[in-house]
Amino acid sequence: MISDRNVFLKNNLDAGHGYYSRSLNISLGKLSLNVPRTRELNFRPFILPERYKRGEQSYTNLLEALIVNGYSPANLRELLYEMGLGYSKNEVEDIIEELKNRYYSFVQKELPADIFVVYIDGYRTEMRDKEQRKVRTITIYAVIGIDITWNKTLYGFYIHTGVGK
Repeated sequence: MISDRNVFLKNNLDAGHGYYSRSLNISLGKLSLNVPRTRELNFRPFILPERYKRGEQSYTNLLEALIVNGYSPANLRELLYEMGLGYSKNEVEDIIEELKNRYYSFVQKELPADIFVVYIDGYRTEMRDKEQRKVRTITIYAVIGIDITWNKTLYGFYIHTGVGK
């Protein structure tokens, strides 16, 4: 970040003006940073996420993976606390709700008009049902489309609970 600021100062009429503290949530835990600043305060290191975000994409991916893999809100809160990323019960519930909304909007969107091939593939496996305390057979379907420019896009994945083998 210092090298980034030095390049910025060479190209702008500004001067270095110390550092400010900032924390950033990453997949490995909370990272404490000393971010270089300028006197005019218009320098921003390119490695930081956009303003007012306290996490970067790998952190979001970690939360999504934990929730998708069945971590309960209590387990999720405990793990985040151990990583130095303490969240209240309401904050964890908000994160879960946001991910659910993103999932539902993803699986309910319509296919674009320029799709000319759609592949639907399924993977059959067993999963333990925590509520009923038994193992159930499930099939995970993936829907992949190919458009007229040969670009592949994942358009949805769906989980279907089977009756048995």
